[in-house]
Amino acid sequence: MKKFLLVIVSIVGLFGSSLAQDITMTSGSSTTYACGGGTFYDPGGTGNYAHSLTYTQTICAPAGQYLTFNFTSFNTESCCDRLIIYNGPNTGSPQIGTYAGSSNPGTVTVSPGQCVTFSFTSDGSITAAGFTATMSCSTTPPPPPPPEPGTCATSQPFCTAPGTTSPASTSTTA
Repeated sequence: MKKFLLVIVSIVGLFGSSLAQDITMTSGSSTTYACGGGTFYDPGGTGNYAHSLTYTQTICAPAGQYLTFNFTSFNTESCCDRLIIYNGPNTGSPQIGTYAGSSNPGTVTVSPGQCVTFSFTSDGSITAAGFTATMSCSTTPPPPPPPEPGTCATSQPFCTAPGTTSPASTSTTA
């Protein structure tokens, strides 16, 4: 009985450790993500990143899974150290955005079977803590982002945002 329990505990331990997959950015790397939770780090991992880096990391969502990166911290030298995120398998893909200083990317979601590419560069002077993003997967797409302030996406029956016009009156039909 003790041997059986030891085998079960060992299997659970191996399975549990394989679910979480932490990824630290390395040069020229491509990763298909296993969707068990985990954290994505800049090239410095949990410490500051180094000087004069040019690293590219591509991470792909498995078939049937949306992969979401939630950037929980972001701090680089604002003038010269930056993260560029591309919607696809390489730096020739459409750009999602360029982030530096404390300009946090927020949440980035990859569609099932698709990839996202992160390109990180630093110059030869100041370094900082870099970034940390939690990774998670889901079989359902994430909810759409809330409407931008000042838009009329949810107003009924009038919209009073600048640059919009409202009807002179409304009528209700029974």
